[in-house]
Amino acid sequence: MIWKVAGSSWVRRPHGSERRKSVRFPCSLRLTARMELDDRKDPEWVMVQNISADGIGLVLRTRIDPDQVVNISLTHLTREFHCRLPIRIVSVDPHPFGHYVVGGSFTRKLTKKEAAGLL
Repeated sequence: MIWKVAGSSWVRRPHGSERRKSVRFPCSLRLTARMELDDRKDPEWVMVQNISADGIGLVLRTRIDPDQVVNISLTHLTREFHCRLPIRIVSVDPHPFGHYVVGGSFTRKLTKKEAAGLL
């Protein structure tokens, strides 16, 4: 795994056989996210690294298991847009500073309205 700094975020460079179906867009602080985990009462705030029509890259404080399906609430503060989407956890990698970089695929493609509100 290779890390590089992109703006103020750490991102993972694609390598080897890793291929994306959709273009991923880096996210700003205007996009907030909360992940609902079954074993916790309150959703966990997570940092969104990137998003595409098919999936999302996140940074979490706690480890989550691959193949788990969780709900994520996304809000774009400037556009005043909010949606709640289920994602399947595809990958979980340790982050250089003790967090976890998580790749998730949406259980369905984003609608045009969701894509316009979030991207």
